[in-house]
Amino acid sequence: MVEMTLRVPQTLIQLPESERGKRIRAGLQEAARARIRQLQADIAASKEELARFEARYGMSFSRFEVELLTQQDSLQIHEDYNDWFYWQSVLEEKQRLLADLQVIGLHLVARFFRGGTMRHIILRLYLIRIIFISRALLNPRRCSR
Repeated sequence: MVEMTLRVPQTLIQLPESERGKRIRAGLQEAARARIRQLQADIAASKEELARFEARYGMSFSRFEVELLTQQDSLQIHEDYNDWFYWQSVLEEKQRLLADLQVIGLHLVARFFRGGTMRHIILRLYLIRIIFISRALLNPRRCSR
């Protein structure tokens, strides 16, 4: 089991347990919302880069791999392929992370952390961490070819 330590200010510790739990839940939910906003910005940037390559070559990435990459032997095409592949990978990874966060992060945080003692909240944090680790181990992503 993965152990996670949360450092909190002494003033938070001095609050009654129910109030402390509410503040921790609010912080986790805000952190999840901020991460979602960042992932959405990363997705938008990736799509812009992909659109630039699609406009340059007049085709999708998968079509480029089949039609142009195998037929052309130029340094520029291979460099563009590497960059295009990178942005395609970034887009897929950020979309997957966003979907995970939207499903797990917000809904489970809201459902699991409603009520309960600090011990229950810590145990639930372990569960979420285990889910993320399991997904990473079961679905490794290729970063290059």
